[in-house]
Amino acid sequence: MSMRPVFRIIQLTFLVAFFVSGCVTTTRPEWSRAEGCFALIKNGSEERVISDAKSIIKDDRWNADAQACLVMAYYSSNRRHLATKKLNEAVDTIPKEQVEKIHDILWEFVPEFLAEREYSNNYTINGGDCLLRNVKALKGNGLIIIGRFYDPKESRAVRHVMGYRCRPNIQKCEDIDLTCPDCTLLEPEAVIVINDFRVADIQHLMSERPISRNIKYIKRILEIENGF
Repeated sequence: MSMRPVFRIIQLTFLVAFFVSGCVTTTRPEWSRAEGCFALIKNGSEERVISDAKSIIKDDRWNADAQACLVMAYYSSNRRHLATKKLNEAVDTIPKEQVEKIHDILWEFVPEFLAEREYSNNYTINGGDCLLRNVKALKGNGLIIIGRFYDPKESRAVRHVMGYRCRPNIQKCEDIDLTCPDCTLLEPEAVIVINDFRVADIQHLMSERPISRNIKYIKRILEIENGF
């Protein structure tokens, strides 16, 4: 018996196996953490991140990085309604611990988005709404102080934000603190001057404590209040 038919069958078997395996192979995302997906977003690869994030979430709905990346990709591509929708779905369906991780990622990379969502909802995901409420209370003019405060209810020092509402050009100011009126300032980190719904000056007193995200958040709140 000739061996040619046998070799032919073996060759065909390997070819079929090769093509079948080629059809079911999926490409793994290049990123697994939010830092990686945000780098792609900054380079204009939002659609790629959306596809990758959806694939990850399909297998692991509690993946905070993938959930945050999906929100950021929609937001960065001017699909804010989808960004908000996806974040709301995550907040309603996954454990609180994972939601807090999503919040921390969004705060790190897109605090402007949190400002928009929290301004319209008038509450924050993580419960720390002192920045939101006290900036809104200034009505476009005043001071924001970020620093260490003593909270008598907690009987301990906390990082907090309070405001001074002033007349234009920082005249005749009164203290405003809608979340902890009994808190007393221990050590200021930064003083932010707001005039006519704009950040007019920033005095960063403790350079080792970053405030860039706070500034982005404040600026977006002021833009919204000024009609932008």
